[in-house]
Amino acid sequence: MKNTLKAYCLMTYLDRHPMAEASIGARIRIAALLLQKTEDAIERHGVADWEKILHIVHKEVRPLARYDLETDQLAKKRAETHCEKQKEDCDA
Repeated sequence: MKNTLKAYCLMTYLDRHPMAEASIGARIRIAALLLQKTEDAIERHGVADWEKILHIVHKEVRPLARYDLETDQLAKKRAETHCEKQKEDCDA
């Protein structure tokens, strides 16, 4: 039951907050964070009240995941700018 609840929390979070634009690394970090927070919530509250677990996990993970995704986007922009600058330098 515990693993089922973990999978449910992960799938529900990903359904509500698609991460198509995120890198694989960001997706993995967020999934690991979700699973850890779900584990912690289950230890504190048990598996009986799955809606409460889902709410707790969503509340705890969302700000951290948002920060991780914003950081990921900034890193992508920096990399794109760096690649464009290198192309310009090679063309000159």
